[in-house]
Amino acid sequence: MKTVRTILTFILAPLLAAATLLSLFSGIMRFVVLNPDYYKKHLADERYCEEMQEQLNDDLGYIAILYGLPESAMENFLSHDEIKSYTAEYIDAVFAREDATAELTAVPYPNNRFVNYILSNTDNSYEAAVDFGDDCAEAVQSNLWAVNQPLLLNSVTFLKESRIIVELTALFTLLLILTLGLSVLLFCLYIGNIRGGLTAVFGSTFCGSVLILAPLLAFGLKGYAERLNIALSAYRTQLTGIINSILEGGLWIAGLVAGISLVVLVFCAFTKKKRKKKKKTLDNG
Repeated sequence: MKTVRTILTFILAPLLAAATLLSLFSGIMRFVVLNPDYYKKHLADERYCEEMQEQLNDDLGYIAILYGLPESAMENFLSHDEIKSYTAEYIDAVFAREDATAELTAVPYPNNRFVNYILSNTDNSYEAAVDFGDDCAEAVQSNLWAVNQPLLLNSVTFLKESRIIVELTALFTLLLILTLGLSVLLFCLYIGNIRGGLTAVFGSTFCGSVLILAPLLAFGLKGYAERLNIALSAYRTQLTGIINSILEGGLWIAGLVAGISLVVLVFCAFTKKKRKKKKKTLDNG
């Protein structure tokens, strides 16, 4: 019976490790990579807002000169909070589309602030003020659109057209059930030896989680995201921020599984050692 159990353990343990690895991978893909909140999270990075603000200062400053305003009049006209809010609206619009093939137009930026500003500070007519407001709003929209469109629109469109989001949800559920089933089956091989069952199960899940945790750690510690060679600074900042947010989410999920597994393994090893010591004391007594 012990031989059969050993053979079955050698078969089930690698399968459980593989199922854990695939479950974690599909879970990270579905609930991190394809989660708009992770695309927004990096917007707390002030560097992205500062670089976007610099780009807007140049474009809005040029427009200001055309309408009789000093170039500095439009400097930092949009606050960091406004830049974050507008970009978040765009991300929501991309993920909210039901039909991935439908054309997505840029989220319009309101022109009323610009109109009111020029009317209050120049002698331009209302019609000229509206034109100024439209030009400035279009500049804001095109800058933020240029930064966000290539990354989000193309990737999310592909994911929706290929039904990856739907299929990943089903795959994650299936792999989770498979992982739990293999865990129960492997544990049942050790009926009467709870510590042995826990060691077999959590040893396998630990191996599976480490296999996905290791490359994520290597990628993060090496700083590959910061080495991206992209000309548009705000786009580079946004992309590296998103990659780092995804890494953080993946590390948290895989690290949690690895941590729980390691704690159980250490507990089993400690109780085994304590039991051996106690048995040795009784034998010597």
